[in-house]
Amino acid sequence: MQAMIQRVAQKHGFDLHQLAVMPDHVHCFVGAPPAVSPANIVRILKGASSRMFLHENLSFRECMRGSEHLWNPSYYLGTVGDMSKDVVLKYIARQKQDG
Repeated sequence: MQAMIQRVAQKHGFDLHQLAVMPDHVHCFVGAPPAVSPANIVRILKGASSRMFLHENLSFRECMRGSEHLWNPSYYLGTVGDMSKDVVLKYIARQKQDG
């Protein structure tokens, strides 16, 4: 999943500052052009990585019993304007260690 998210980010011109893939969720620290809204960044990362994963893992798709959705539709989003970049990077690193 990590490699897939990295490919999607690169394809769309996003700066993936940090990524932590956990067993049941993902933490991403992403920079993007101002024209791309934070909600669209999430939509792009989740949608494209889901399509890649399900295309490359057909046996997993069969186990999903007809569901075409890999990701839960919910997400949390925060902006660095609320805190410093260093605070975000430390938080993600801690999640990776604790996970």
